Amino acid sequence: MVRTRVFRREELAAQDFASRNYVQSLQQDVKKAEDAAGKANAAVQQTDQEVGKVEQAEKQQEEGGQ
Repeated sequence: MVRTRVFRREELAAQDFASRNYVQSLQQDVKKAEDAAGKANAAVQQTDQEVGKVEQAEKQQEEGGQ
């Protein structure tokens, strides 16, 4: 009975360790995804600014041509 308890305790410790490693791995994946999303948002904002500049230039050109 004592051996069973010791074995079970070791088994639970191993599962706990594996679970902690898995959670840590998931947290790293989330951090990478958040970083990628931040970069994507920055690229979208930059593109929006460039589109705005082009639209403004086109509008000024149309107004100047009339």
